[in-house]
Amino acid sequence: MVPTSQTPAPATTTFTGTLTGGNGRADSPGQALTYAFDVPAGLHDLDLGVALSDTGYNLQGVLVDPNGVPIDVQSTVTATDRISTSPTFGQPTGYTNTMQFFRRDP
Repeated sequence: MVPTSQTPAPATTTFTGTLTGGNGRADSPGQALTYAFDVPAGLHDLDLGVALSDTGYNLQGVLVDPNGVPIDVQSTVTATDRISTSPTFGQPTGYTNTMQFFRRDP
């Protein structure tokens, strides 16, 4: 998330987007999408949930404060290859379709 808009967000906001795939290079990130929102003054806790229709995506999300500082980082990865002799050691092998971000007193 990057602050690019000054539109106040209500207590609950829903948005949708479409993932269109990567760039075909295993070691290089593909698509980057940015969604921005303002947190109303006086809000005590921020809870941001991202839900995908498919579990097959290796995604990373970053919640960024208005100064550009990352305050929460989440991933859809749930498991990695743990066989140390495997050529794919440490690579993702399981994914979820959700990410949850939290910030106390934003």
